[in-house]
Amino acid sequence: MAIYRSEKQISKTLVKNNLPCNFIDADLYLFEKDITKELPDVFINFANNVKVTPHGIIFNRLHIFDQFLIWPAHKKEFDLFYLIRNYFSRKELILDKNKKYIICFDYWTMGYFHWMCDFLPKILVAEKYLVDYTLVLPDNHKYNYIIDSLKIFNNIKLVSFSDNQYVSCSEAIIPDKVTPSGDNNPLIMLKIRDKFLEFYKPLRDPNLFTPNIYVSRSKAKGRFITNEREVIDVLASLGFKTIYFEDYSLEDQIKLTYNCKNLIGLHGANLTNLMFMKFDSNILELRNEGDIKNNYYYSLASSFSLNYFYLQCKSNATENDQTFNINVDIEKLIVLTKKMLAK
Repeated sequence: MAIYRSEKQISKTLVKNNLPCNFIDADLYLFEKDITKELPDVFINFANNVKVTPHGIIFNRLHIFDQFLIWPAHKKEFDLFYLIRNYFSRKELILDKNKKYIICFDYWTMGYFHWMCDFLPKILVAEKYLVDYTLVLPDNHKYNYIIDSLKIFNNIKLVSFSDNQYVSCSEAIIPDKVTPSGDNNPLIMLKIRDKFLEFYKPLRDPNLFTPNIYVSRSKAKGRFITNEREVIDVLASLGFKTIYFEDYSLEDQIKLTYNCKNLIGLHGANLTNLMFMKFDSNILELRNEGDIKNNYYYSLASSFSLNYFYLQCKSNATENDQTFNINVDIEKLIVLTKKMLAK
């Protein structure tokens, strides 16, 4: 087995993100690593006789193709012992040898942000192959928003497999990551946005129209605002409606955010929907104080020409903890929200 050919799809790209609207020099350390970034070349890789697990680990015999892991550090988790456990715990499903396949998913792409910003860009890069190739997708990705998002591509054909299987493909293409996870290529993301808007046509729906949205994470599995009741009350007094995106289909989420002028939310996948807002709209991210790593929504907002505001909040976070809770300074929230509304 070998990756026998690679075709460059995107050349190295220099991305310059706009500074936040309420930026102060003392906060440069939060954003400096993401103000200017060089993104790598992107290739589509052609391979034969590849195998893939439900985690998206691509291998042959006892060799894992490390270049398709999300981060190099993940080699410690997906190693020889992982493959041995895979052989003993899963059955091989040999896919039709007369067909060709696309492998784009990984062990994070079942999450909303990573699906929209990591997976869909890879499909876009490989779009010209969709006529002749079948997309491989494990059963653990069968969420409604995933199925609905794939509708924006013509000619999508799917083959699925269960968690107790791994699949063998005689012929496959494997797109590179378009960007490291957490970054984004503005041109690619804008094309994806255009596809969503063209397909779903989110015209103003009186039942879903609200200009000011506070999106709550209280129905999520983790990462909450400890004084959210106060946050909801004060934002309501400023004209904001509290929304739980979990209560809406993907189509309705698109309509809500497309017709929204001001969006406020805690750092998390809910904010991915800013990609559907009209250009020059406003977003306020409630961030963990001192967080220099997670600038996903800052850079995403810049890609979509949105006015990005941020509020640092005290939290109980520990290193690499993604389930932290924050406490919002209500007075600072009021001042910043009024500034955003006046934009």
